[in-house]
Amino acid sequence: MNGYEKTIRYWDDVFSEYRSDFKIEENLPYEWMEDALDWMIEPGDRVIDFGCGTGKLLLRCAVKGASFLKGIDISSASVELCEKNAVDCGIPYSFIQGDVESMKDIPEDHFDSGILFNIIDNILPKDSYELLRNFKRVLKPGARVIVKLNRYYPKDVYLKEGAVEISDSLFLEKNGLYIWNLTDEQVGLLLEEYFDLYQEKRVYYTDDSEHYNRLYYAVNR
Repeated sequence: MNGYEKTIRYWDDVFSEYRSDFKIEENLPYEWMEDALDWMIEPGDRVIDFGCGTGKLLLRCAVKGASFLKGIDISSASVELCEKNAVDCGIPYSFIQGDVESMKDIPEDHFDSGILFNIIDNILPKDSYELLRNFKRVLKPGARVIVKLNRYYPKDVYLKEGAVEISDSLFLEKNGLYIWNLTDEQVGLLLEEYFDLYQEKRVYYTDDSEHYNRLYYAVNR
């Protein structure tokens, strides 16, 4: 996990202090999350989530008919939290601490659907390409994928906030998080190397229309 030492410390701190009141049978707090999972999941699906965080998205798939869940996260505290949340999910699951290299141990065509939320633009570009190649490999043809990225900002926004510009479009924030600041066009071209794009949406966590994420519905070729 070279290059991610500070990133790991950041997420370990976040998830170690996280107090979850998550109940698997309750809807997620944003309708667009539920809509995305409803589009992605079919009964019997084996689902993989790389960068699974609290595990909430993945665990909601159990309620929607999934047969097996696998979550991978760089943070050991994330994995502990996911396992705590998963106790009553009712189906087999596996959460592991790992990076892109851990994807190589998964057999080809092993999963029916997949989740990539705020991960391909928060790791180094070389790792993003490797992740997408392996994500495509472990998904069955026709598998549905939901991908979410941060919005694009002019680079001055990141520089004013104290981020360091590592290379064109790549920044390292003070907290140790990488930002691969891709335009909408660049994201589309990147994802289309691996998947057929079905739909793109802007999604919001607040009422602030300037702060949104980009959500993509995609299908594995």
